[in-house]
Amino acid sequence: NAPKGRWKFFAVYSNNIQSARTDNATILIEGPPDLNPINVNEIAQEDSLFSFNVSTISGSNPPHTFSTNNNTKYTVTKLSDTKAKISFTPTNNDVPRVTLTVFVADNKGLTDSEQAIIQVNNTNDAPIVVSAHTPYGNPKIHSSKNITFNVTASDPDEKHGDALTVKWYVNGTLNTSGNKIIFNPDGRIGLYKVLA
Repeated sequence: NAPKGRWKFFAVYSNNIQSARTDNATILIEGPPDLNPINVNEIAQEDSLFSFNVSTISGSNPPHTFSTNNNTKYTVTKLSDTKAKISFTPTNNDVPRVTLTVFVADNKGLTDSEQAIIQVNNTNDAPIVVSAHTPYGNPKIHSSKNITFNVTASDPDEKHGDALTVKWYVNGTLNTSGNKIIFNPDGRIGLYKVLA
């Protein structure tokens, strides 16, 4: 169970007639490539390209091939026979951390793997109006009547602790908050712009 590598062996023999003689031989013990443990100290930012390097400690049968468990999400760039760069752009689903597995293989198919855990900071994403409802397009009402507007919104960052608030503005002035507004012009005739 000797570790892989090059080992030298020496043989010494003699008899009563001849002087001692020494021979030596070098034996190569091969094994799979060994990936260094992957410790990513930098913190990734959602929506920004992030890269880190991986490398092998030792191994035989170069060249080595590096890959990940998701080669559509992560780009692997080989830097040398023993080093590669892993790059990806984290999404909102990767917050607060992402785990991936990195593999290395030699030209005889021997492999090794290590896990990488990367912390990902959230980027504030804009809320989304899922649906909006008015009784009819470009509504016209009597100056003494009410009209109700409804909106449904979502925020992809709510799962990361953001609070979603819907605010309604009438002609640029804050009127109320919530998923609906009951608008009444209070007898004033004119054109009103209602915005959520």
